[in-house]
Amino acid sequence: MTAQLPPNLLALFYPRPPLRYLPPTDHDPAKRHTMPITGLASVLAQAKEVDAKYKHLETTPTESAIEKRARVKAENREKSEYMRTDGLKECELTNS
Repeated sequence: MTAQLPPNLLALFYPRPPLRYLPPTDHDPAKRHTMPITGLASVLAQAKEVDAKYKHLETTPTESAIEKRARVKAENREKSEYMRTDGLKECELTNS
């Protein structure tokens, strides 16, 4: 079936030439000198020292999304209560 195609379309089905070999740009893995991989036991004592330095600092927990939503609702409720009672009195005093 492809033999009946014109030469310009037949050229689309020819295999590509093989890729040219290029040596890797990185170092040879056999000649690479990297730090050996170790566990955390060697730095565990240093980590405990760092924690001891910051224990004197007072830490305050952050507000969660649920707590923030509840706080904003309470603030809005207080604001609307103020506007219904004292805010209305202030408005009447300024208009008189």
